[in-house]
Amino acid sequence: MKLRSPALLLLVSLGCAASWRTVAVYEGWSLHERERPDLDAALWAAEVEPARIAVEDWLGAFEEPVRVHALDAPVHLGEDGRSVVHAAEASQPVPGLGTATIKGYHTRSEHPGDTGVFVRDADAGTLVHELVHARLAELDPDLPLWFEEGVACLLADGLVVEGRWVRDGFSAWPWVELRENRPPALELERILERGSDEPMGVRENVLAHLVGWALVFDLWRETRSDDWRTWLEAFDWERPLVDAQRRLDRILSPTVPAGWLRARLASPSQPVRLAALRGAWKLAAPETGSVLLAALEMEQDPEVQASLAVNLLASGTALAPEPRALQEAHSAAREALERVQLPQPDEAGAARALCRSLRGGPGDPDAALEGLRRFWDE
Repeated sequence: MKLRSPALLLLVSLGCAASWRTVAVYEGWSLHERERPDLDAALWAAEVEPARIAVEDWLGAFEEPVRVHALDAPVHLGEDGRSVVHAAEASQPVPGLGTATIKGYHTRSEHPGDTGVFVRDADAGTLVHELVHARLAELDPDLPLWFEEGVACLLADGLVVEGRWVRDGFSAWPWVELRENRPPALELERILERGSDEPMGVRENVLAHLVGWALVFDLWRETRSDDWRTWLEAFDWERPLVDAQRRLDRILSPTVPAGWLRARLASPSQPVRLAALRGAWKLAAPETGSVLLAALEMEQDPEVQASLAVNLLASGTALAPEPRALQEAHSAAREALERVQLPQPDEAGAARALCRSLRGGPGDPDAALEGLRRFWDE
């Protein structure tokens, strides 16, 4: 089964000087398009509203209405690491880090028409990330890039349940990427010194997202506070490299993902459990596999059961240390997915199709996974 490349959500300093048509105006924000005249305003509002409400709950009300722009084509990060350019392909190579896909960005500009949030799809997670940038630009435009990206990544990890954004906070992609490609001290020091409006390479910009998430996640756990100013004060700004290395050592411990999943999956809240499972397949390891299997045995909610099963099946061969244990884990996940009764007909059909294809029957497992995206996509 093939899952997509990670998404990169950006803060850039150059606006897009183009003619944008206003599609709709709401309380606190407006929707704009350039080459998408049939844009579904109601669909976008259903994603923007929970994102805007969540960001304002955490960071306070926006001083000015936010302009949300629906991009009509893929974009890549420019060579300076701070601008965007139109591209034919969605995925962009990142030196030493594989590829990434830009789903959205926020601009700062002296021209009001060029300032705002620019996103490809109506997706609440992308919108939370970019709206955090928009609000922090009002609160403190001089924050270090890593800190601003870290706050945006942390708050944007979650999902919408019944019109409300439910945050998890533990993002699997940066954790896995940093475990495999932790930047050396000199590169880390450069990342820590970068301001939000300073030029940098594509690799540095991506690493600012990864390192920023890890450090802010650690600050959040350490302070037990949802106040970003408390996180800012808790960091040792007199010895930034030493403090960053210490926090990376702590967060990148292999015990962290399993411990986080275990605690979240024990929550009585179904949305909390669902939010925790998104992206869990990226954490493929015996420790996390045992947590997911134990949770699958106890879980009664059909949607959480489906998410557990899909993430187990997508975890690959690293899920268990021995072939027999791996086979038993995958078998348990398939059986659970075959039994589950999902409330949404399209997802129920995708689950049946995935089970058929995994048992050697007709069907495309990748297409079935796409129909179950809500349960695994982070």
